[in-house]
Amino acid sequence: MPQPTWIFDLDNTLHHASRHAFPVIDSAMTAWLQSELQLQQSAANQLRQDYWRRYGATLLGLVRHHPHLNPHHFLAACHPLPQLLSQVHPMPQLKSTLARLNGSKILFTNGPIAYARAMLAALDIERYFIGIAAIDTLNLTPKPIPKAYHQMLRQFLNFKPATASWLKTASTI
Repeated sequence: MPQPTWIFDLDNTLHHASRHAFPVIDSAMTAWLQSELQLQQSAANQLRQDYWRRYGATLLGLVRHHPHLNPHHFLAACHPLPQLLSQVHPMPQLKSTLARLNGSKILFTNGPIAYARAMLAALDIERYFIGIAAIDTLNLTPKPIPKAYHQMLRQFLNFKPATASWLKTASTI
């Protein structure tokens, strides 16, 4: 019988991102938008939230409405690693749970690869994962867009999207 492959999200799955990481990222996004678009802080914050609600990721709103801005600069600026790594809050029994799960493990995140690698190292769990699918390794396609799942599965599992009717069904729920 083949070994299972486990696909994990990073934020609020492997660590409590809401405690520290999300406030840092949200603040950095707002500051970057404020600077790059010459907005007041409140307008930048509102725009960040609006793009997140409308597109599922602030990045997608930026790409769509501000093509002159570099999305890779945005991702780097919005994930200030020294500040993010100053507080890391792992989920309870994280290491023991990962150790007990037989099979391969893949990290699938809307964060950039540098953030994903840094968090896995800070959580001391990088040894459990065979790979990382991050937004900047998936052509800036975030979850929950089905194309992101197809790219991740193709990258790690030799996946053919035409055979995955379950994924099409799940993405419409």
